[in-house]
Amino acid sequence: MLQVRVLTPPQSCGAAIKAIKANATTANLVVLHGAALDGKGDVLLFDVARETANAIVDALRALGIEKTGSISLHDNVTIISEAADRARQPQMAIPPTPSSGTRSRTRRMKTPTSRGRS
Repeated sequence: MLQVRVLTPPQSCGAAIKAIKANATTANLVVLHGAALDGKGDVLLFDVARETANAIVDALRALGIEKTGSISLHDNVTIISEAADRARQPQMAIPPTPSSGTRSRTRRMKTPTSRGRS
């Protein structure tokens, strides 16, 4: 599971909540109205199954949230939650594919210990 933090202007918050709730692989939604800097935005926190993270990010980007606020994903080391377990269930039967999970925007960097090993 990944934890997602969304900062959104109040006028986009309702649509973002609707998009999050429409995805069966999300859990533990927390809505903090007016919690962003100077109360000019809302903060949404929720967990999502790693395999469907792209779908939820795409839904939030379709609302323009990356332009008016932000979307950040964090890797959870441990989650103790029946709701999170239920959110993972629809994805457990689907084997991972190269396109599942979050899109990687990093590239392998050479370190002193990896020189000459490409």
